[in-house]
Amino acid sequence: ASRLGAERVVVGGLVGTPLRVVVHATVLRVPSGEVASEATVEGSADSIAAVIDHLAARLLVAEAGEDERLGNHMSASLPALRAYLGAQAAFRRNDYSAAIRQYETALSRDSTFALAGLRLAMSADRVDDATRVRRGLSIAWDFRDELAERDAAILYAFTGARFPAPPFAREQIDAWQRASDLAPTSAEAWFALGARLYHDGAVAAMPISTQRARAALERALVADSNYGPAARLLAHLALTDNSEGELSVAARRLA
Repeated sequence: ASRLGAERVVVGGLVGTPLRVVVHATVLRVPSGEVASEATVEGSADSIAAVIDHLAARLLVAEAGEDERLGNHMSASLPALRAYLGAQAAFRRNDYSAAIRQYETALSRDSTFALAGLRLAMSADRVDDATRVRRGLSIAWDFRDELAERDAAILYAFTGARFPAPPFAREQIDAWQRASDLAPTSAEAWFALGARLYHDGAVAAMPISTQRARAALERALVADSNYGPAARLLAHLALTDNSEGELSVAARRLA
């Protein structure tokens, strides 16, 4: 592989019966030999092409670190999956415009890709693109049975239970709390909960909503210390409270 200039090499094997096969593969980085990802799939022996496509998808997802989120809810289209993974990488860099383009590409390849629709809505929400938020939520809602439990919770946090009718403020805050509980290491979910508590807590007649918002934002930064949106909103809260100690912490986070 090194002599050919390859960056990855796949090794593995296939076992089974005339009716059923199990395929295992490991992706190694070249030249170190470090394991990048590995996966095992099984399927009908007379559908080996579909089994191999499923294996390739699993390997892509595992190497991108998205296996926990996608689980069994991947698109059957490899081009759609590649675009989705590229969008996820852009989202983590806070490059929401690039993420939106890639999510749109994924949906152009697979218009039933519920998770890509949800993530499109989340990215568009960051740049106040209401049209794409609506489009993404509509796709995710139509195919919501394909979402994992935690992503379905995030969808309901956006939409409420009566989509396309808008959710009530208290209903939305409670839904973001559930989403955060289901995904305690998700900086996105904790940030969204904190933002909703800050903006809508008083409207929902929730006591100590500002303190709860700050606690949720702190949890977001525990999950990801470089999560810019949470750091910026915490800085805003510090400015509002005019607390010298909190202002100093906020300044260090934004540095």
